[in-house]
Amino acid sequence: MRISSLRLSCLALLLAIGGCQCGDPSVDDPDAGPIDVPPEVVQGLRLLTLDPADVELVVRDTTPATQRYRVTGHYEDDSTRDVTAFAEFFLDDARLGTFHGDTFTSNLATGGTSAVRASVATWSAEGTLMLRIEKTALDPDPSLPANPETFFQGDADPARAPLLAYPNDGVLLPPNLGRLEVHFRRSQPSNTLFELAFTAPQTDVRVYTRCRLPNGVNAPYDAPDACIHELRPEVWTWLSSSHRGAGPLTLVVRATDDSGSGTVGTSEPITLHIARSDLQGGLYYWTTAANGGIMRYDFSSTSGTPVRAVAPEHSQNTCVGCHALSRDGRKLVASGGGQDRGETLLYSVASNTPLVPYDSTPKGQFFAWSPDGSQFAGVYGDAGSTDWNVRLFNGTTGALEASLTGTGTESNPATHPDWSADGEALVYVRQGIRDVGTPQNRFDTNQRFGKGSIHMVRRTGSDFGAPVTVVPAASGKNRYYPAVAPSSDYLVFNESTCPTDEVHRDCNADTDPSARLFVAPLSANATPIPLVRANTGGVMDPPNGDLTNSYPRWNPFEVRGEDGPESKLHWLTFSSSRRYGLRLPPAGGMENPKGTLLWMAAVDPARVAAGEDGSFPAFVLPIQDVKTSNHVAQWAQYTAVDNCAIDGEGCHTGGASCCGGLTCTSIS
Repeated sequence: MRISSLRLSCLALLLAIGGCQCGDPSVDDPDAGPIDVPPEVVQGLRLLTLDPADVELVVRDTTPATQRYRVTGHYEDDSTRDVTAFAEFFLDDARLGTFHGDTFTSNLATGGTSAVRASVATWSAEGTLMLRIEKTALDPDPSLPANPETFFQGDADPARAPLLAYPNDGVLLPPNLGRLEVHFRRSQPSNTLFELAFTAPQTDVRVYTRCRLPNGVNAPYDAPDACIHELRPEVWTWLSSSHRGAGPLTLVVRATDDSGSGTVGTSEPITLHIARSDLQGGLYYWTTAANGGIMRYDFSSTSGTPVRAVAPEHSQNTCVGCHALSRDGRKLVASGGGQDRGETLLYSVASNTPLVPYDSTPKGQFFAWSPDGSQFAGVYGDAGSTDWNVRLFNGTTGALEASLTGTGTESNPATHPDWSADGEALVYVRQGIRDVGTPQNRFDTNQRFGKGSIHMVRRTGSDFGAPVTVVPAASGKNRYYPAVAPSSDYLVFNESTCPTDEVHRDCNADTDPSARLFVAPLSANATPIPLVRANTGGVMDPPNGDLTNSYPRWNPFEVRGEDGPESKLHWLTFSSSRRYGLRLPPAGGMENPKGTLLWMAAVDPARVAAGEDGSFPAFVLPIQDVKTSNHVAQWAQYTAVDNCAIDGEGCHTGGASCCGGLTCTSIS
């Protein structure tokens, strides 16, 4: 009897890590083939047992761990027989290592827990393997001692304890983040040697370093003892590959001196979580660097460097800022020239050329695309406006196709549209205050207004129904920038608080210091829920301080969460003037002296549905230039460049470089 089996749990692994290596054992062992199982081996066979059933192995630095297994057959006459020679072995999580015959050999970089399975014909046995990796990484600094780990054996001294300032405690990070900085304060000048310890049941990674700052970074005025260490790529791989959806990872920083007999200070611990699924999609954001422009980053790329997608020369050298991407990433629409101009750039990202001449379509300031890219919604309520409603435009020609009557008026124009992923709802803001004020404090444009409220229209056949209030206006508040979650059943929005009255620059929807993130069900008169964890800054930010948590936008993919196969996770991007650990925020402008960086936080939609704060603490997106102000982040499923074709099923043609090399939209 010749047995060749397609192995189990491939789908589970595919959903977890986006790939699958399970299958015939000949994939693991090139010399192996289907095993001949004599009839007498299976005749009367009642069950199989695996020995050892449960194993814990340790990989230390460059030495793989090995384990030999034995399979015993138990027969109906109560006899037993060693049937290892006829068994095929495999792991549910093939990342942990490979089998060669009955011997498992671990990989060197990934820890974790997996079921071990052995089969003989149609019978199988199962055990559990827990693989722990123990790694040491030393900075390439000739001043480091050769054996720094031996310097941390002194007595505990709380006075020497460093202060961990970044990442934020409890943060959830995507496994393909790639870069992570650890910020800490040395606390005492005598602290000269530091250990960053990442520990969990399957991981013990120690990094030894000095206190230093990256090139071009100065110690902030309030933290002259600042230390910033960026993890090397292999260290991040050890951590991220071992902890995809696998529970918390503890980080502490220990400090001592170079005497070899000094006391040791230990920081308060923080926990990090690594998401199960990679972050995918194309991010387009506006930057103040190098004359401005819209930058693009492909999260399926390994380059690690954003590129300019739209430059001022594409819009007759005018400023192009507020923009929206079609879901497939092939088209972009942006507003040029700033307030009171509303010049429109309708642009083919795929071919890197305008679809129509610049400013040849009706004016617009803020936009949102239909899911299929056939239309975009736009608003224009600035100088010269004659239609204050949400309007619908052709996604290829830019021609006006419809005005959604009742969505805006001259005294209360519509602004900030967003279109749900299912195409059934358009949400927008209705401006509540249109006080002209002074040139420095205007309240008469789509960009600056007061007392906003959140509304929506739902599709009825080929049209949209009457407007419905989702979040009403509130005295002393401004509510704006709604964005519908990938599941199309709730939205996120900003709320800022006016410091003195309802007409104030600090609550005009334009980089307001008090801006905070809220979510609400996509229903009439919904109850807002503050995203407390995402709104909260780090240890160097003032508690309950104003951090300009503004312009939220969703990554387009809903992925598997951390609490079983039915759980979901959404990624939320926003701009914030909060401290990036021990780095000061970049310079701002007239509206806010502090500039903003792009931050991201995970959100659990099940907790949102239960009326709870579903957010995790935020982390900075390390792909951006953190020395300049960046904001207005928008997402597409792909960075569709080089005229890649995307078919109706969301799959691409045109080669492996198309659309980031992705083949399907179903990223899990």
